[in-house]
Amino acid sequence: MIASALLLVAAPVTYELEAGEKLVMVGQDGTDLDACGAMGQVRGLKRGGDNFLSVRIAPASEARERDQLGNGNRVFLCDQSGDWYGVVYQRAGDSLQDCGTDSPSTYVGAYRGPCRYGWVHKYFVEILAG
Repeated sequence: MIASALLLVAAPVTYELEAGEKLVMVGQDGTDLDACGAMGQVRGLKRGGDNFLSVRIAPASEARERDQLGNGNRVFLCDQSGDWYGVVYQRAGDSLQDCGTDSPSTYVGAYRGPCRYGWVHKYFVEILAG
């Protein structure tokens, strides 16, 4: 658990932000709670449709798509803006690593860990814990 906390407070990293990108914030619930307040799972995607949930760079349908998730993918719910969740996640095929979001951390700010992040519409996320 100490490694998770250290992961988020390591030396600042410089990121190039895309035009219109909104970063996912972590640690907003206080230092006694997990860096991300809940865990969810993608659900409700219809096989007759696209059968994926778009992960976007900002909480809007018009924002550029960064990634796609299928039913059953788990995500950490870290931030919220209207009907959108700011999520941190790993995809099948990613090397398994600690995202640094499921344990308390003194860091409050934009997610800077090793996992993927972005924004998904909350309609397609079932909250599992938190």
